[in-house]
Amino acid sequence: METIVLTLEQIEAVIDATDGNYRQVKDALTATEGNVEEAIKIVQAQKVIESEEKAKEKVEKKFEEAKEKAEETYEKAKETAKEAKDTASKKSKVLMNDIIDAIKQIWETGNASRLTIEKDDNTILDISLVVSTIGLVLAPVLAVIGLSVAFLTEYTIKIYLDDGKVVNVREFAMKSKVERTEKNVPSTDEPEEDNEK
Repeated sequence: METIVLTLEQIEAVIDATDGNYRQVKDALTATEGNVEEAIKIVQAQKVIESEEKAKEKVEKKFEEAKEKAEETYEKAKETAKEAKDTASKKSKVLMNDIIDAIKQIWETGNASRLTIEKDDNTILDISLVVSTIGLVLAPVLAVIGLSVAFLTEYTIKIYLDDGKVVNVREFAMKSKVERTEKNVPSTDEPEEDNEK
């Protein structure tokens, strides 16, 4: 195999035309047996390939960064949505204790005259609150609706006030619970009025 002797002029001509590095230019000139024009084409082709590879790497890197950011944003949004759902659920879920607390709170105002429990527009229980003690009031309420939360949506508990106004106990309990949750203090609001009689 014969050795190809390259001149400085050949190397400089290819470097000037292509802005290639010394190693690329020397390899291209060696491969073309000193043909400057062919070496220029080879180096330019290599530059195009390198440029495309760099662009591809840059795009892939940007894609990966965007993908990671999107995944991170999605996870944060998912977490925020879960927290919001949990908070809303805690605020809106009226449990047996909330109903009992609401009945006590309304009864303690001193102007409650009657408590009724209705299901499908039929009165299941009707108790006078004028002479009753709170224990006597709560015992039949608990007996009727039991300890299941599911029953709380099936029954309507109302307290009739001396002035003729009607308080829906479930709505009052929900309002009180939301206010306590937001303020982290016990609610002292007056009962929510329900104009149904």
